[in-house]
Amino acid sequence: MSSTTEHPQEPLIVEVRAEAEHLHGLRDSLTAWLAEAGACEELADRIVLAMNEAATNAMTHAYRNRTAGTVRLTAKRESGRTVTVTIADNGRWKPARPTEGNGGRGVLMMQECVDRVRIDRTPDGTTVTLRSQLRVPTEDELAAAPETPRQHELDIGMMGEATVARLSGDVPVSAAVQLRRELLTATCGGVVPLIVDLAEVGSETEGLMDALSQVARAADGTGERVVVRTHSGRLLPELGTLRASVGDTVEIVPRNEPG
Repeated sequence: MSSTTEHPQEPLIVEVRAEAEHLHGLRDSLTAWLAEAGACEELADRIVLAMNEAATNAMTHAYRNRTAGTVRLTAKRESGRTVTVTIADNGRWKPARPTEGNGGRGVLMMQECVDRVRIDRTPDGTTVTLRSQLRVPTEDELAAAPETPRQHELDIGMMGEATVARLSGDVPVSAAVQLRRELLTATCGGVVPLIVDLAEVGSETEGLMDALSQVARAADGTGERVVVRTHSGRLLPELGTLRASVGDTVEIVPRNEPG
């Protein structure tokens, strides 16, 4: 294994054979680099966990039925205090599927650990990019918001290769995080196409728009899209604002009749 770490501000570059025995070395190299870059222990642990998941996926899936190639880890400081970590292989991307049970949850785990995840797939390999700010939450941010009774329900199904989520009930701001996690879990972290059906959504939708915005950005990072079906004209202005903020990642499909 070879690595380059000259100065805390200089990039870290490590390239190893795509074999599980090298994961420990990758973790150690990134942990040491993050410490020199000024990351607190809690944040470093989360970034290393996300990297480890991406590297494990590459080693497990990218070279399936092929001779093992390499996994390349790069870490660098960008503008401000942003840390960018990439894990690249030259194998074949294996899409996750919600029907894989406990499998296919790697991207979701990465998204819970870092601020931004992007997956670029080409015939020559896959690159996973992880971004996080070198900061820790304030005490106010860590203070848990009071739990509120669940007001929405999700009926999850499949339509071909896409996940279909039929939403009913109200989604206030306090439910945005929960709904985001439910939708990302149902789509393996956004790597599966998503159709959200709002036929029976309630009158409180601020949390819904927040959750859809975050899910759309996660889907964009994996090269997928989110289709939103609505039977209510009152939601079109909000959905139009949502689409304006996330672009073509979201497709709005208005319907005059339920179903």
